[in-house]
Amino acid sequence: MQRRAAVLYAAFFFVIATGSYVGLGTVTEPGLSIEDPDHRLAVNDTFAVNDRTYTVMEVSAQTDENGNIVRSGTVEWTKDSATYRATWKNNSTVERGNRSFRVHVANDTDRKAVMLVEQFDRTAILQNDSNTQNETVTANETTYVVITENGSESFVPASEYFPTPTVIKHGVDETFELANNSTTIGRITNDSASVIWIAPRTNTIALGETTPLRTIVVRGGAPSVLSQPAGTNVTLHGKTFAVHYPNNSTALLTDNTDAYHHQVRSIEGLYERIRGLWAVIVMSSIAGILLTGLAYLPTRA
Repeated sequence: MQRRAAVLYAAFFFVIATGSYVGLGTVTEPGLSIEDPDHRLAVNDTFAVNDRTYTVMEVSAQTDENGNIVRSGTVEWTKDSATYRATWKNNSTVERGNRSFRVHVANDTDRKAVMLVEQFDRTAILQNDSNTQNETVTANETTYVVITENGSESFVPASEYFPTPTVIKHGVDETFELANNSTTIGRITNDSASVIWIAPRTNTIALGETTPLRTIVVRGGAPSVLSQPAGTNVTLHGKTFAVHYPNNSTALLTDNTDAYHHQVRSIEGLYERIRGLWAVIVMSSIAGILLTGLAYLPTRA
């Protein structure tokens, strides 16, 4: 009687395991998709969001340390009239055109001016003159250039040999051209002057990296854990999009973020349910095998 009961219980667990396995075998691999995207993007594509134009700079993929594909992308937009600020420190060097200038804050009581004194590469000038030595010499606190002509040397004061430096003076709120931009001198202090100019500014925005979205399907009679990249949200000029990468070179944007993330949550829930179903198969099979073994153990006479 006990043997018969054990066999019946074993059969019950095998039926549960078989039914669960059959149900698991009918599960197809779920996929993320955006049927009607607002924007389908590849590298160098341009698109507009609320009158702001973006250019796609990158859509790429790489593999992380766990073997998952991680996709990402970046876009850029340019603000034509952005405000830039910089500080010219006293005795620092600034470039103006193709020339270098040393900054000198005027040592006036009101400190209302900054002077730019042109700098020359004296070593390069001497090296380009075959009649001079490559270094200057100093005597009696005066710097000289040594010039050799017709076998004789002469000493010319450096102030006479080198070009006269250009000196440019700018006052507070004075506007001038610098690097093709309209530039204004702001506040001047003891040791510096603030500089403000208007120029285009390129802004880079990341479309976000994908995260692995796992599911389990039966292939060849054995369960396989599969992973697909799930995108995230990005806000462009006040409008939020869900970003999906269907392949390694394309990004899809949709403003229906709820629908996209509902797909993500559904696949995550399916993964957990399939894991539970597989646990039922394993535990039921073990229980059935144990009960079958117990049913056929020899009994004492």
